[in-house]
Amino acid sequence: MPGQPDVGDVHVNGLLSQMSVGYSNALANYVADQAAPPVYVSKQSDIYAVYSRGDFFQDLGNEMLRAPGTPAATTGFNVATDNTYRALNYAIGMVIPDELAANADEVFSLEQDATRLVTEIQMIRRERELAITAFNTTSGVWATHDTATSTDWDDYGAGDPLGTVATAKRTVLQAVGRAANTIVMGEIVFDALRYHPDILELIKYGGNAANPATVTENMLAEIFGVQKLLVSRAVYRSSAEGAAVTLAAAIDDDCLVLYVEPNPSRFTPSNLTNFVWQSAVLGPAAPHFIRRFRDDKTRSTIVESHSYFDMTLTDDEATGPAGYIFHDIV
Repeated sequence: MPGQPDVGDVHVNGLLSQMSVGYSNALANYVADQAAPPVYVSKQSDIYAVYSRGDFFQDLGNEMLRAPGTPAATTGFNVATDNTYRALNYAIGMVIPDELAANADEVFSLEQDATRLVTEIQMIRRERELAITAFNTTSGVWATHDTATSTDWDDYGAGDPLGTVATAKRTVLQAVGRAANTIVMGEIVFDALRYHPDILELIKYGGNAANPATVTENMLAEIFGVQKLLVSRAVYRSSAEGAAVTLAAAIDDDCLVLYVEPNPSRFTPSNLTNFVWQSAVLGPAAPHFIRRFRDDKTRSTIVESHSYFDMTLTDDEATGPAGYIFHDIV
């Protein structure tokens, strides 16, 4: 009898077109653009004015009493004009040679994949810049740094997140005249808070045995009395290229309580600002943009992502009064 063909004779393995495996951060993992809302500027570098913080909190008391026929007491304000920003160009691209594009199987959409790659790298850059600028542990970035005073919040016997956050909010209010409205933390801090007995006690009647109460970011924001509670869940490759992949949290066991101006404009308090240059290509629409162009010399299509930004601490004083940071709080 003639032999039967086996599977290898009638089928040659190929790449599936409907499914592949890839890894990247979820969009919701990023918080940099909410913690430091972009301020779009028309020039790549410029000066921004900083009014003296104390002048607009004056109480002159009896100096303001005026006798008939005499002029009113006078006052004034000081302003510093030596503060500058410079929006640096962060750019990353992927080259797609024509030969590569022509030989790619159906599963690959090379330009789409390239766009996703360079976009993700840009978003990680901003998240890391937030961590480096605002969560810096090597220098006095904020007026109040709590590195050892408070008991860690994952010490459920002694940790007091409700009391310590209330102190942080009060400190910001008394420093800048605006209530802290934003809390930024790493996921490890959020995980400690969502199981803290003091917080569970406040929400326990919102659940039952079948559906126990669950602490969410919005719920924690309401408990702490702020408009936003932002949990950074973005991770980045901390290992060198070519080495075994090691991913690390952009923001880990720190928590920052601060005032964020929702609509930055003239005479608004700010300690953390992201100046974004609205170049002719970008416009005031997004903190980064994509360029796609041909290079006929190399017979390639190039997909690039560009951003021009300077995430900076904008207060004129040595340390920013509009923020209160807890380092290593879990």
